[in-house]
Amino acid sequence: MTEKNVQKDFRAETAGEEKTSALNSYPKAEDFYRQEVPFPSQDELVNRFLDRLNEPDKQEEAPACTQQPDLPETEEPEDELDRELRRSRIIGRMLSVFSVSILAAAVILVLLATVGKNTAAGSRVREYFSRYPFIRNRQGTAEGEVTGSVIYDGSTTIGRAILEKAPLGKNIGTIKDTPSLRFDVERDYGVKDVTKAITFDDAIWYINDGTEVIHYTSELIGLAIEYYSALYERKNNGSQDVLKLITPKSRLLGTVTAIKKDPVVIYTLKELEIGELRRLGDDFYLMVRLTEQTNDGNPQTETVQVMRLETEDHEARVAEIADVI
Repeated sequence: MTEKNVQKDFRAETAGEEKTSALNSYPKAEDFYRQEVPFPSQDELVNRFLDRLNEPDKQEEAPACTQQPDLPETEEPEDELDRELRRSRIIGRMLSVFSVSILAAAVILVLLATVGKNTAAGSRVREYFSRYPFIRNRQGTAEGEVTGSVIYDGSTTIGRAILEKAPLGKNIGTIKDTPSLRFDVERDYGVKDVTKAITFDDAIWYINDGTEVIHYTSELIGLAIEYYSALYERKNNGSQDVLKLITPKSRLLGTVTAIKKDPVVIYTLKELEIGELRRLGDDFYLMVRLTEQTNDGNPQTETVQVMRLETEDHEARVAEIADVI
């Protein structure tokens, strides 16, 4: 046997042993049936199920968009019925608060104007309690126009009262509203309690026969006009009408009663200017200016006077008159 043949036989034998060793390394089929595989218990199954639930989701999340498009923010539209109900509730609350406030203010004003009428606060309330809310011109004339014996200035309460009561001044040439004719609050003018009075515009006095509303200013201005017209009627004709306009038993009544008709001189009241009206309780104070002319050739004269007017039981009378020197 040659050397080559010996090497071939050795290689073949070695290769056979390697193949046999590789096959023997795999487990035999019968071993699979013989191996015992333990089945998991109930607790293990529950734990595995819980662990599976707690595992994070392995799916890749989509990358967040770094830039969001600028879209307008929209709100859910409010229901029409809800909007109306909300508006009604708001309006109802506002009206309730407003009504209660007005009612409370009205009660306070009425109490001050009635119970406390002689106090300073009561006088101020009564002053503004029923002021004319609009300019009234019954004859349809323009403001400042001369109408008969009246220069009508509709911008003031006294101006409107003059227009209304002008027919009472048949013996007066011109009746004029003069707001600049005012009281000096530090002067007593020799008239009772005039320094305690306050400025007065107008207020309701009473309701006549349940229908006609009577105002203080209109009646008091009418009294002043009627008084001076009747006074000059007495000077010229000896009329007694002026006496009924004066407070009984007053000093003024004695003074006017003593006036007698002059057989020669005729007195003419060319102009009556009516100024400021003030009030203290039931007494009123009016400042006037008289422009008088006589037929004896003497120049006309101007006299400023303060009138104190008393009101009682729906009647007003002239209680006192003093010249302002």
